[in-house]
Amino acid sequence: MKEEKKQGRSDRQRLKLLFLKKYLLENTDVDHPVKVTHIQSYLENERISVERKTVYTDIKLLNDDDDDITIETKRKAGEYFVAEREFELTDLQLIIDCIQTSQFLTQKYADELSEKLKTLTSRHGRKALNRRCSTPKRVRNMNGSAFWGIEDIHKAIDMNCKISFTFKGWDGDEDWIVSPVLLAWGDSHYFLHCVEHYGDHPSSKGYVLVDLMYDIRILEDEPREDIELFDKSDFDKLPTVTLIVDELYYKELLYFFDNNVKIIKKEKSTVKQDDNECVIDEFTVIVKTEVNSSFFEWLLEKGDGVDILSPNWVIEELYKYVVRRKDFYLDGEKLYTEKIKDMYNV
Repeated sequence: MKEEKKQGRSDRQRLKLLFLKKYLLENTDVDHPVKVTHIQSYLENERISVERKTVYTDIKLLNDDDDDITIETKRKAGEYFVAEREFELTDLQLIIDCIQTSQFLTQKYADELSEKLKTLTSRHGRKALNRRCSTPKRVRNMNGSAFWGIEDIHKAIDMNCKISFTFKGWDGDEDWIVSPVLLAWGDSHYFLHCVEHYGDHPSSKGYVLVDLMYDIRILEDEPREDIELFDKSDFDKLPTVTLIVDELYYKELLYFFDNNVKIIKKEKSTVKQDDNECVIDEFTVIVKTEVNSSFFEWLLEKGDGVDILSPNWVIEELYKYVVRRKDFYLDGEKLYTEKIKDMYNV
C-alpha cells in the first residue's frame, strides 16, 4: 500500500508545471498576486511536494518555455502573478459583448459561449466579465439549428455539393435546394450567397438569411450548378445603383443604405398630392447596395417616390423578382408587373 502511494505521488510530481500554470492562471492577475507559500500550499493539497526555491525555478521554466503567459513579480519578492495571457480582459470583454449583442445566436448559446470564454481569465477577472452591453428590445434568433448548420454549409461548399433546407418565411414554409457559394456576415446575421434552383425555371443568384434556414442537409449526390453566375467582384465590392428619390424618402434612404450614398444632383420637382400640385426636392443619388430581395422590397414600398435610373441589369432583375414572386402578390400581380413595365420600359 505504501509503495502504491509513493508511486502515485511520483506520478503527480511529473505534472507539477501543469498544476502550477493552472493555479496562476486561475487565481492571479496584476491586482491579485500570490505568495510562494500559497503556491506551495496549493501543490501540497494536490499531493505534489515542492520546496520554496523549486517554485522559483519552475516559474522561470514557465516564463522561458510557455508562450501563452508571462509571469512577473509585484511589490516585493515572493509574490507572483500572470501579467500577460493569450487573451487579456479587454479582449474577452469585447468578444463577449459581440456575442451577447449578436441577433444571430440564441440567448442560450450566447450564454454558454460567454461562460466558456470567461474561463480564459482569472476568477477575479470573471467577476468583471459579468457586465453586459445593454441591448433593449433586441430580437433574438430562436433557430438554434441555424448555427450548427453553418458547418454543413461550409462542408457542402468544400465538397462541391448542393444543400436542401426549409425556409421559414412570413408566408409559410418553403423547401429549397440551392448551390451554396459563400457565407457572409452583416448586420449581426449570416447570409448565404447561393444559386437558387426553381425546377424548370432558369437558376438565379441571390442570398438567404441563415436565421430562417432549418433542417440544412448536404446533398452529396448532387453537385453544385451554375455557380459561374457569381464572380469574385460580387464579393469584393458592392454594385452601384443610381436612384431618383423624392425628399419624402431621402432621410429613410440614408438610414437604409448607411454611409453608402452619394448625391450627384438636387433639383425641384412638381408632384400631385391630394389633387394639389406641390414643389418638392428631388435627389439623384448613387448608392452601393446588394441587389437582392431586401433592396427590391424597400424599392417597391416607396412606389413612385424612388425610381431606378441605372444600370439596366438591376432594372431587369427587379422585373424578374416581381414576376417570380407574383403568387405572393395575389390580386396585386398585374398592378406591380404593369407598373414596373411602364416605369422602366421593360
